[in-house]
Amino acid sequence: MMSPRFVPLFALLVTLAACGTAVLPPYETIPPPVSRAERKDSGETPPPRVALCYNTFTTSAHALLALAKESCDPGTTPKPLERDFDLNNCPILEPTRATFACNKS
Repeated sequence: MMSPRFVPLFALLVTLAACGTAVLPPYETIPPPVSRAERKDSGETPPPRVALCYNTFTTSAHALLALAKESCDPGTTPKPLERDFDLNNCPILEPTRATFACNKS
């Protein structure tokens, strides 16, 4: 049974989750650094990256890709690279970070 003092917090979290994308839209954040292995494998400068924090329950893959396309430079296409779950990068209500490479079209 839930302690009475946690009921307001639980109600707030449920309300925020139910609001959908109106309250929790994805947004751009700092992408992870390019690893040494990635730099050595390509032999050239890696393409620019964009990273987006989002909530997997309220953001569709289509919406995420559309935002990545907007964040990349014109004439480039976002290619998904990785997804991570780390509260150091994104807040608790949008805990997933998706990283895209902006490849030349």
